[in-house]
Amino acid sequence: MILISFLVACSEITTTNNTTQQTTSAYITSEEDTMSSQTNLDTTTNLTTTQFPSGITSISTAETTTFLTTVTTVSTEITSCETKGIENCRYSLSEALSNGLFEEAETYEDLSDAQVILRERTNPNLVVLDQDDTVVAMKYGAVNFRTKSISETTTLGHTGFRYPTYLNGHYNVDGVYLDSVGVIVYGMIAGVRFEVVNSEIELIPDIHLKNAYSYYEVVDGELVHRISYQLSSADFQSIGAIDIAPDYLEEGVRYYSYDNHYFFTDFIVMTDDLRNNTYEHAINSDSPYYNYYQYLSFRSQTNYTADELNAYISSNVGTSSALYDSGEDFINAQDSVYINGAMELAFAIHESGWGSSRIAKDKNNLFGINAYDSDPYNSATTFETVQDCIEYHVQYFLGMRYFNPKYYVGFGTNFGNKYQGMNYKYASDAYWGEKIAKHYYNLDKALGFKDRNSYQIALLHPDALGYYSPNLDSPVVYNPSTYTYRGLWIPFPIMKEKDEFYVLRLPLGLNDNYEMDINEIMGPTDVFYVLKEHVIIIN
Repeated sequence: MILISFLVACSEITTTNNTTQQTTSAYITSEEDTMSSQTNLDTTTNLTTTQFPSGITSISTAETTTFLTTVTTVSTEITSCETKGIENCRYSLSEALSNGLFEEAETYEDLSDAQVILRERTNPNLVVLDQDDTVVAMKYGAVNFRTKSISETTTLGHTGFRYPTYLNGHYNVDGVYLDSVGVIVYGMIAGVRFEVVNSEIELIPDIHLKNAYSYYEVVDGELVHRISYQLSSADFQSIGAIDIAPDYLEEGVRYYSYDNHYFFTDFIVMTDDLRNNTYEHAINSDSPYYNYYQYLSFRSQTNYTADELNAYISSNVGTSSALYDSGEDFINAQDSVYINGAMELAFAIHESGWGSSRIAKDKNNLFGINAYDSDPYNSATTFETVQDCIEYHVQYFLGMRYFNPKYYVGFGTNFGNKYQGMNYKYASDAYWGEKIAKHYYNLDKALGFKDRNSYQIALLHPDALGYYSPNLDSPVVYNPSTYTYRGLWIPFPIMKEKDEFYVLRLPLGLNDNYEMDINEIMGPTDVFYVLKEHVIIIN
């Protein structure tokens, strides 16, 4: 809350002489404003697609709330310093050149004036430079997050939402640049439309990047994500195949996507679409992509047996791995607290390096629980057995924290990304959820795809209520207006249909008062009923 208020305050500064004069229509100014802006629905309201924010027919459109700002100054009132006869003005409107340099065109006293003129000009290589030649606004390009040491993170405001997320620029270098208002930069990375103070990042114009943006491609029928590692040298890291490639994608083509749902072959065209809150020019404009393994809730169950999981583990590691012969431990956890044993195994594979980390081998700690950066080995919790570690992780670490919609890190029970899911607060790697989903995909592929699409996944409207039974007069057991993630679309597995209702799996078990309770053991009857028109099915 402090971060968002600060960002808006920065963009509302009104001063003179080399500073910003700006008014913004950014959404969040206080938590009270956010709460008052929420729509409180009565139990008979039908949320059809025509009642969603403008043009929504899918979750990706729903995610892209309009964020572009309103500027009080009109361009006809703006005069360059050259016209005024003023020298040594702070901000210059310049053209970025292919040799990495800039050519100055005109200068302005106020940053806001330069930004207004920049938006009106059509030259795709124009930028606004500060006196030290730092880019503070531009037409097109990348937001470079690799500006700090590896031990530091960058906090991102989530535009239109009250709780910030964060990332580490050494995992995720580039976001797509969308706009600047004063010192605030707007962009998108890993599904989240973000806002960040420009001193925290670097803006690099498109012509200086030499095709260095992160991209997706199809390799042997599978979807591969190549993430930029160093923008200046166009170095990439590949996390390997993350899913079967959708039919509409072709081999040998670079596809850009910073929401992970819509794919573009042209970075500038994608930027324009994102600015206009449309996906008109995406390859899949009518068919958004969702990685099943990234959106499936932990509150599901794998179709694989302990023996099958052990067979997969032993095909990848030897007996020295902490994961060796642990399949039964994951299935036991699934049976005891109703979580997906294969998802938990994928989680452990990623966090422990296939059970090879010192913490995993010496302490039976597969998830780095309590391993603090200052002294990870000594601070990490020691468990008597691998099973003890798994049970603690799913029941307490996840169940009481990340699955709890009223806890500050509770943003959904799927791996997710930086829009929602565990990735929102669990990891500084913006593609952590995608990377763990990759391990689940590889497991499923190796064992015959018994899990893929075994559940239908519903994205639930942010204001939809959930009922104890298929009756609008029954107790409300799911009320997102009281949750940390209120205002976001959250995925749930569909268990069955009942007349005009879908039956969805709750994130926590219910107590005798029809309330979700972290002390209740999750069971197969812990479900809620929602009207069908309140959900979008994504697979």
